[in-house]
Amino acid sequence: MNVKWESDNLLFLKKGDHLFTIAIFRYPLAPASIADLLQSLLPSLSATIYQRRAPLESAPHQTDCLTSIHYIFLEALHVNIPMTLIGDMPRELTHSGWQFHLIRKEELQPGDLIFLKKRTEPRLIDHVAVALAVDRVFHCKKGEGALCQSLDDLFEVYEQKILEKQLDYIDSRNQALRKIHGGCYMSHLSP
Repeated sequence: MNVKWESDNLLFLKKGDHLFTIAIFRYPLAPASIADLLQSLLPSLSATIYQRRAPLESAPHQTDCLTSIHYIFLEALHVNIPMTLIGDMPRELTHSGWQFHLIRKEELQPGDLIFLKKRTEPRLIDHVAVALAVDRVFHCKKGEGALCQSLDDLFEVYEQKILEKQLDYIDSRNQALRKIHGGCYMSHLSP
């Protein structure tokens, strides 16, 4: 296997442009029926119109990627995902009982959250998708609304740039928290 490390700090491996290890967040208390619960919500999201920074109360009719994921987990599992800036989500989820895993794409389970960035954007994280099955994800994308896609289709536009210290990262728009901690990473973590 010819593995190319893009950086020693990345938590995933790439072979050429094909991702074969994915960084995901998994809710440990998800029921065995989560796949059916997620599928049952898709019809209500099929006509979703993308609205940047959509308020929670406008879901499922108008959502962005994070609002749609929040809606799905609230409706399907009664789990209230912390709503904050997308770059703060990995840190917030780890403080909310979610578990971080590095998995092969064949190990993807319904309900797993995948944090991404557009290949053309400089940010570390600006998008989230939820796994529906081993090779199917749901996300809400500007200009297209709600989408169910294969991982290959998702990774044509998006990539993972999750640094090892990403679990301590403070979103660049979160200036108040950056000021408290004196930089772009948490100086200490509190549960």
